[in-house]
Amino acid sequence: MFIWMIFVEIFNKSGTHIVLKKHHILIDPLANHESDIVLISHGHSDHVNIQAFKKLSQPIYLSRPTLEILNERAKTEIKKKNIHIIKNGDRFKFNGITIQAFNAGHCIGSLQFKIRYNQEVIIYTGDFCVETRIGMQKGSILKGKNAVLITDATYSAREYDFPPRMKLYKKILKWIESVFQEQNHSTAVIFARKLGTAQELTGLINNSTLNCELWVHPSIYYHNLIHTRYYPLGNFQYRKNLFDSSLDDFLFPKGSQCKRNKVVLLPIFMYNRKYLPQIKRVFGREAIAICTGWALTEHFSVRSFALSSHADYKNIQKYKIESGAKELLYF
Repeated sequence: MFIWMIFVEIFNKSGTHIVLKKHHILIDPLANHESDIVLISHGHSDHVNIQAFKKLSQPIYLSRPTLEILNERAKTEIKKKNIHIIKNGDRFKFNGITIQAFNAGHCIGSLQFKIRYNQEVIIYTGDFCVETRIGMQKGSILKGKNAVLITDATYSAREYDFPPRMKLYKKILKWIESVFQEQNHSTAVIFARKLGTAQELTGLINNSTLNCELWVHPSIYYHNLIHTRYYPLGNFQYRKNLFDSSLDDFLFPKGSQCKRNKVVLLPIFMYNRKYLPQIKRVFGREAIAICTGWALTEHFSVRSFALSSHADYKNIQKYKIESGAKELLYF
């Protein structure tokens, strides 16, 4: 991605770079590049590299939940004097440039940015979702007549047309209920992204009539804890990491076995050749599902639902039209 206008240069190099008359803004750094300031949209590893983040010496602007997520990823509290905490609606200026932050709706703490310089307007959405989601504030569509819109390309192809969220919720809950009843299983296993979709599923299950226990993998548990400091998700229980103990120890705490129906949430990175066969042997293929936007184009060996914390093709195009942007760029 590269665009050049009068006084404006935009390019991608281990992050998104916006240069406005020699004033350099770096967004979502994956390497330690020089710039005047740094903006961070959210805490996913494909948007912020922890080692690069630790080395940055210029002013850094991000939300408090995102900083907490980065601390969790780093397994320590990152203390830097150049960190500036911002939230939805906050506005600040530097060198004649005005930057305002807005909710992105992708995961807890996710932000998008509107950048103004003279008559130029640049909107950077980061990963975003403008649908109403359980346990999450939806993202806003920012307005900017003739703006340059820089947005998420994950599901920008036409084939990614996600079903309405309420229909997805009903299908997921109906499937879980069928596992408990028709399939004669006491456990349903769902793979989901540990930050974003897993919190949505936690809220969905706890706000349903399933009356089941919810057991979560440690990587989901700690992100759930961060999320619940800002929005309630309901109850969820920590279970030991499959990497550190046997599957039986994960399923049944020492001294007792759970007799209630339960849903087990596992991070999507565990959907692989190492762990999936073992999980299938214990639970059975029909009791396992995965939630991801890739469900529309990829073949999974278990039940799949196109539940994603990203915008799909129609919502990306909707954003472009309603924002008034003259140009659409993908990061």
